[in-house]
Amino acid sequence: MIETLAYIVADPKTKRIMQEEYWAALNETLWEKQVIAQTRKIATLSSKNATQTRQIMELRRLLQQAGIDIYGCSEEI
Repeated sequence: MIETLAYIVADPKTKRIMQEEYWAALNETLWEKQVIAQTRKIATLSSKNATQTRQIMELRRLLQQAGIDIYGCSEEI
């Protein structure tokens, strides 16, 4: 409320400075939100990747126990 009143009575130069400060703060807040959202997305993808890697390793282990060579594509008989 006080900031609004100060803006109303301010001279044009001060109003411009106040507007620039307002938009700079707003842009910074929006940028921070975008960074947080992207960080969460990366963390989710990393978690999914780690899960998939564990599943692949388990499948390889099971195939190896079954005598199936997945690297040379040959099967032990």
